[in-house]
Amino acid sequence: MPNGFDRLAYKSSAKRPDDKIVTELLAHPWNRYGRNRVCAVAMFLALGAGCSSSPSHQPSSAPPATSQPIASSPAPSNRATMVAPVGASSGLTRPSDALGPYRITDVVDGDTDRVSIGGRSVKLRLIGIDTPETKHPSKPVQCFGPQASARAEQLLAGRSVWIQYDASQNRRDLYGRDLVYVWLDAHTMFNEVMVRTGYAHEYTYDQPYRYQSQFRAAEVKAKAARLGLWSRQTCAGNTEQAAGSAPAPATSSSAGRLPVPTASGQVYYSSCGRVRAAGKAPLLEGQPGYRSGLDADHNGVACQ
Repeated sequence: MPNGFDRLAYKSSAKRPDDKIVTELLAHPWNRYGRNRVCAVAMFLALGAGCSSSPSHQPSSAPPATSQPIASSPAPSNRATMVAPVGASSGLTRPSDALGPYRITDVVDGDTDRVSIGGRSVKLRLIGIDTPETKHPSKPVQCFGPQASARAEQLLAGRSVWIQYDASQNRRDLYGRDLVYVWLDAHTMFNEVMVRTGYAHEYTYDQPYRYQSQFRAAEVKAKAARLGLWSRQTCAGNTEQAAGSAPAPATSSSAGRLPVPTASGQVYYSSCGRVRAAGKAPLLEGQPGYRSGLDADHNGVACQ
């Protein structure tokens, strides 16, 4: 319970100037604590006056102090960073001779793109993969083709990538497209990702390529997991059928056997190597097993 001295100090501080408060305290009969107490009160009032010299409702112009600067969230550099992570390519590392980074300027389809190199547009054909057709001049859109193109668009559009040539392959194909592997970062190769996640078939055109064993292993895993084009709800591996066609039912007896007959009597070969192993090379357009993905120059003769 405050004594009379304390009550007077409180009431006086609320109603009177500081010099009058001190004078009243010194003269008041309740002052039994001596001048030391009064001087302490006077000092308290002086300090309070100094701290309240600015209007209390005036907002401070300085930002509040923080222990660490507030960092704003960086805007995504391109559309590819907005999709779910694809995961690194197991056991693969971008080699020192990969070139770039170069910016993707156009995603043509799942296995063909354009990059800008020194202001020049260069068309790329990705080594070791084949995605269903979406823009073939004489064929309908193939099963899972739109999905493969959309996935490539998600991962590549507007992105900067590195490209790697392969000494075991020609530098360009018959259409003047540079034959390359495309790296998204130091440990993620786009070609391998498309095979591993079921958006592309592994594809050997003629000679084995540098990463053939890794791509084939990735395809085996995608097929076993029925990912993407291997799903029974999409193409069951037969992407030669038109988009929207009912997939042929898969059976355990046909699993892993090449060629794979479908319900419509079609035959599917994943590469020219398997065509040759079956003794069917070359394949002419219209023959069982022929598909445009095996016909590099689109002259109607595959696996020459």
